[in-house]
Amino acid sequence: MEKTINININGSRFLIEEYAFYKLSNYIDEIKSYFTNSTAHREIIAEIENRIAVILQEKLNEQKQIITGEDISNVIFIIGEPEQIATAKGGDKKNRKFTHESIKYKKLYRDVDNKVIGGVCSGISDYFNIDPLSIRILFAVIFFIFGSGLLLYLILWLIIPKADTEEKKREMHACTC
Repeated sequence: MEKTINININGSRFLIEEYAFYKLSNYIDEIKSYFTNSTAHREIIAEIENRIAVILQEKLNEQKQIITGEDISNVIFIIGEPEQIATAKGGDKKNRKFTHESIKYKKLYRDVDNKVIGGVCSGISDYFNIDPLSIRILFAVIFFIFGSGLLLYLILWLIIPKADTEEKKREMHACTC
């Protein structure tokens, strides 16, 4: 049995395992220590905390309500180690925009975590950063008006690979901002 803690990050409430809380707390403290002398200290920390909240919110669903240590490790992987962030913000290296260096661009995958049938619509919505409901409605309209929506969906289901590994999920959710 793991002890859990209620936390608030950038206005979002999360239930987090105790170990994960300490890991996240240490990570944020390290980041703060890198930017203490910066004039934009508060803005940088707020931006990073906002990104952390967005990533953690994506981890939760009806079946999963608690943030784990693995989730925090994933956040650190996506955002980067504090020294990497400091280097990117300082301008010594190319600005990474809070994505891991190995993720160069977003890739299209079927999102099996948020699927209704096969994950095609949720994968397309992740790729274009739009609501999955709008993609589902579009497929329904194509089906009823043109009669080819089901065939198109089945073809895309066969063509688009599914995001079944953590690496593919990170590529699917990569920040293109």
